[in-house]
Amino acid sequence: MWEELETGIKIYAKNTPYFGEGNKDADILVVFDHPFEKQLVGSENFKVLSNIFNFVKIDLNNCYFTYLVKYEPLNLVEESERKESMIYLLQEIYLVKPKYIVCIGEEVFNYLYKYYTNTKNEKLVIDISKCVGNVYDFYGIGLIPIYDMFKVKSLTYNEKKKMADILRGVNK
Repeated sequence: MWEELETGIKIYAKNTPYFGEGNKDADILVVFDHPFEKQLVGSENFKVLSNIFNFVKIDLNNCYFTYLVKYEPLNLVEESERKESMIYLLQEIYLVKPKYIVCIGEEVFNYLYKYYTNTKNEKLVIDISKCVGNVYDFYGIGLIPIYDMFKVKSLTYNEKKKMADILRGVNK
């Protein structure tokens, strides 16, 4: 099944395809929006996430890391690109069978939440600052929104605490 997924991503990608990395039997699937750098593991975003996960005692070896959009977009990511990409993310979720999906940033959370609730309003934007600290249902899997990694540095103490507290609950 993984080979078919990678073949599908290669065919669909508008340029260099990006594949998920990590433990394919992980309890935690982490979803970034789209590639910013040439690699996920080792990137600046990953280093920030790594520090957060180490702080809350989440084992990186029990995680699978991926993108919603599986290629580096040439411009801003359009809703149609996320929609087209969703089939591949759903396949990854099916194959990994995680207990939790950690959404990195408002765009990823909004897209997954709208997909699950079948919301047709593309202009609806759910404010992530009101969602961080909660766990939502995504077909029986815990959906955890957290802030974009570039925003983490500017968070208040209370915002960081709320994010850390919910991530600590993943290990229980």
